[in-house]
Amino acid sequence: MLRVWIQLLVAYRHAGLVLVLMAWLLAGFWTFSSPRPLAVMQAGGASQSEAARVQYALRDYFGLKIENSMALVLDAGAELPAEVIGQLEALPLFDRLQEIPGESAHRNRVYYLQFDVSKAVFEVEALVPVVRQIMRDWEAQSGVKSWLTGQQPFFYDMAQASRQDTASAERWGLLLAFVVLVFCFGSLSAALLPLLVGASTLLWTQVLLQWLQIGSNQTSLVLNSMLGLGLTIDYSLFVVSRYREERQNHSMTEALTQVLRRTGRTLTYSALVMLAALVILLIPEVEALRGTVQNLMLVVVIALLNAVICLPVLLLSLDGLLNWPRGLSRRILGWHNELRWRRLALHVTRHPWRYFLLSLSLLVLLAWPLKSIYLWEPLQSVAPRSSPSVQGFEVLAADGWGGEILPIQLLVYAPEGQSVLATDTLQPMYELITQLEKHPEVDWVQGLVSGREPLAHYQSLLQQLQLLGGLLGPELPLLRQTPAGEITLINIHQRDALNIQQSYRLLEWLRSWQAEHPEIRFEIGGIVARAQSFTHEMYRHLPLMFGLILASITLLLALWLRSVVLPLKAGLMNFLPIMSAFGILVWAFQWGWLQAHDGIVNIVPMVLFCIVFGLSMDYEVLILSRIDEAWQQHGDVREAVVHGLTRSSGIITGAALILLGIFSVGATSSSPVVQQICLGITATILLDATLVRLLLVPAFMMLMGKWNWWQPWSTTADHPAPEN
Repeated sequence: MLRVWIQLLVAYRHAGLVLVLMAWLLAGFWTFSSPRPLAVMQAGGASQSEAARVQYALRDYFGLKIENSMALVLDAGAELPAEVIGQLEALPLFDRLQEIPGESAHRNRVYYLQFDVSKAVFEVEALVPVVRQIMRDWEAQSGVKSWLTGQQPFFYDMAQASRQDTASAERWGLLLAFVVLVFCFGSLSAALLPLLVGASTLLWTQVLLQWLQIGSNQTSLVLNSMLGLGLTIDYSLFVVSRYREERQNHSMTEALTQVLRRTGRTLTYSALVMLAALVILLIPEVEALRGTVQNLMLVVVIALLNAVICLPVLLLSLDGLLNWPRGLSRRILGWHNELRWRRLALHVTRHPWRYFLLSLSLLVLLAWPLKSIYLWEPLQSVAPRSSPSVQGFEVLAADGWGGEILPIQLLVYAPEGQSVLATDTLQPMYELITQLEKHPEVDWVQGLVSGREPLAHYQSLLQQLQLLGGLLGPELPLLRQTPAGEITLINIHQRDALNIQQSYRLLEWLRSWQAEHPEIRFEIGGIVARAQSFTHEMYRHLPLMFGLILASITLLLALWLRSVVLPLKAGLMNFLPIMSAFGILVWAFQWGWLQAHDGIVNIVPMVLFCIVFGLSMDYEVLILSRIDEAWQQHGDVREAVVHGLTRSSGIITGAALILLGIFSVGATSSSPVVQQICLGITATILLDATLVRLLLVPAFMMLMGKWNWWQPWSTTADHPAPEN
């Protein structure tokens, strides 16, 4: 079947080229004539968490939705004039505008701008430049400086920076990849093919994201671009290298048959390994993580299809031009010398214990800072520090704001059939608020009652207001009737809400108090609680996820290699450079050697682990296929390892340099999330392509000897060679 397909490709290769070019033109027309896919904004917590339930109740019954709000900060205590208020009130989706009161004296004034809670977040985000223009016009007249901050301004600024980052990553990534490919192939024409296929992956990713209505956030768009380029160019490097190697001794039909039968099968297993690593990330119920994973899985599938379908068509059509220009080809290929790799392989295999312990010790040393890793999710981390939204946030922090704009929110539920104002609920609520007001990390508490007066005074006042039917205050309603009964809102304003560790301690205190007072039922919400639930949901399945990743990848490689030891070795050794990369992230960001952050953004370790675990397997699969092929030929372990390193090290080095060139650009991103992920990928690839593949893997395989090919289901280690 494969040979018939290849014969058709060879016979109609020019028609195939026309079809590929037409498909690219149609994809480009679709992309540029259709709207971009709607972004899925990051949720602060898991959709089924306690904090999420509070968030939904605040939206449905209190008209509060932090995702659809903005904070307007005015300098020097200036007051918002009536004409500007009128312009803001005339905006589409406008709900209300109110000044946020401060318990202590502040230099700045802050206004809360709420938009329609029933609308999607991207509709509100589109109003950010409109509001800013209104404020710029007023600033030009009055000279009063203003800032627009909050969740939607953060995401808007992140989107603008991400577009610039994506363009920069694609531009520089393609340029660096082209330089590496020219050196690898010694040919301009051959070097252009992986770049064309990489661009095709980016194009088709955009088409399918729109067509399948798969949501994307700005982080996923940047990662789509870099992973799409890196993975497709790597796959194409393997295919083009093998085709040119086979073409020296075979016809086009036979050369392409060997490529698709061997390298195509290897790439298919590599892609399946990466998909197996990514699909595990769908287990946590976190919308932003799942959306990013769906994007990346789509990229992997498109990259594989381009490498095994589109690229062969291009190879056949340009078969006679793959060594153009020949003068350049002779010069560059003259520098290639597999003897260097063979000498290194011989030296490593001659001293396996030395290189095994040396490489393992270096990896453990680099991973040592991991023991102090701290996960961090401040909302403003999504936007660049130079953006107006972050500048406004920092102005608030310097002026002592925080508790007033980021309160911890409690929803108190009345027992079934009772009122919140009944003594059984009001008494413990009064005790809770009284203790909170005395707590050293609490500034003030807003609720139905307060510890400033005896409970009896509030009971009398609330009963009178209830009889009058006027419990709702002029600005913020505190009591609502729901289908499940009455609920009331308590806002806890901290002294320093921008210190997330203090916030976590206060949340722990609230949970402990609730455990000691089962007579009152309340749920905890707010931005900090949502961030905590986000992290908890993401990592609560960690042992299961690691186990599934290792088991699924071991099974896939066992089917491919028909061995048990090699897949287990591959899975376990892939952990080492990843752990070392985590240590480098702690050293670079948490300890502030590169750029000081409060910690590692909580989504980074999980996404980074699954991406680089799959990427590392590309190198592992390639080197193992060459080693196993040599082992089947002569059964000598050392010669098999030396042969595998000699034939694959040059390609692995080229592939690693391409990925380094692409992802190192992302390490300079203005987004801390993208920056940390890309630096982690860069560090992992560098360690994996040097310490692991060139030293640790061959040394370990020499120490294991013939046990590398042990099969518990067979009485002999001899088995057919897997194709590469």
